[in-house]
Amino acid sequence: MPFVAAASAGLLLVVGAGVTWALSSAQPYAARPMPFLVLFLLFVVLETARGDVLLGPLSHAVTMSELVFVIGVLTARPWQIGVAHALAVKVVFGLFLRQTTVKWLVNSAAVLAGTSIGVLIARVIAGSGDSSPRVALGCIVGCLGSTAVTWLLFVISASAVGRKASSEITLRDLGLSVASALSAGAIGVELVFLGRIDIRLAGLSLVPIFLALWALRSYAAQRVLARRSGLLHKVTAVLHESDPFEMGLLESLELTRASLWADSVELVLLTGYGDDAVLAHRELARTRPVHPAAPDVLAASGMLAATLTAARAVDGNDPAAVMLGAFGVEAGVAAPVYVEHHVAGLLVVGDRDSSVAPYASDDVTTVGVVAQQLGRRWRSTG
Repeated sequence: MPFVAAASAGLLLVVGAGVTWALSSAQPYAARPMPFLVLFLLFVVLETARGDVLLGPLSHAVTMSELVFVIGVLTARPWQIGVAHALAVKVVFGLFLRQTTVKWLVNSAAVLAGTSIGVLIARVIAGSGDSSPRVALGCIVGCLGSTAVTWLLFVISASAVGRKASSEITLRDLGLSVASALSAGAIGVELVFLGRIDIRLAGLSLVPIFLALWALRSYAAQRVLARRSGLLHKVTAVLHESDPFEMGLLESLELTRASLWADSVELVLLTGYGDDAVLAHRELARTRPVHPAAPDVLAASGMLAATLTAARAVDGNDPAAVMLGAFGVEAGVAAPVYVEHHVAGLLVVGDRDSSVAPYASDDVTTVGVVAQQLGRRWRSTG
């Protein structure tokens, strides 16, 4: 996979370098072009000032770097815009966000290619720059083109290394990015042509992103409810249709893991009920069907189950987090599994990715219901 990612970064660099070279002969619209260092610093500032927007449990990053894109198209040398943006991403993603080297290179190369293609689109539409409406249109379309191309390159690169996200998540990202690009681009055009930002015009410019946030949040909330009810129905069906009972455990845990965007879900059967464990993990190589539980996992499960009366979120500030450490979990959800009023097992939902919000009360309730279904099916086995 590292080789595939490196090859993707190399291919994107070739594309970006080719478009940048094609732009090198284009003359800037401004008589005194903006210095490259100023353009680079503006990109760094707006890439650093990114905000995270929660759509359901998933976090989506929003930036207004398209504002600098527009300023660059109108006042800087065309070939410098993509280079400055890519270098800014290298600085922000490499130093501040601490991404891995390969991912850092892929992101920077995708930004270079996407931004340069966006500049090319803007220049083609704006022409010689004599018509202000044409220039403004070119800037807006160039913003949208840059955003869409960069998004597409990210998706293709992620798929190439086996990190393909669901179509629902990628389309949400695209919708939010396009709305942000439209708003930032409009503000950038206003800033350059008027020499200032008019509050009323800026308010109108922000309408697309506010509408997108409202629509996507409403849709995300409905999808979360549908996903949760679908999970409970599927888990119940799998558990009650599986014979023997153990055959459905791994599938039900995997359904729970995927629905809650967790790294892992583990069920431990306590002493007197098997001393076994079942682990569903995001990495297939670490997924294990019914197997003997490790002594430290069994001991931690017994102590944690003794302190719980219902499902509970556990994070680093909770004393119980020490016991979750035996599962390799820092912040998760733990729920006791009852059979005939006796604690027979422990269900542990593991960490979430940094792009997903911490577990909320609805997630804890869902884990509790899954634990109840496990207990009921267990009891019916006699």
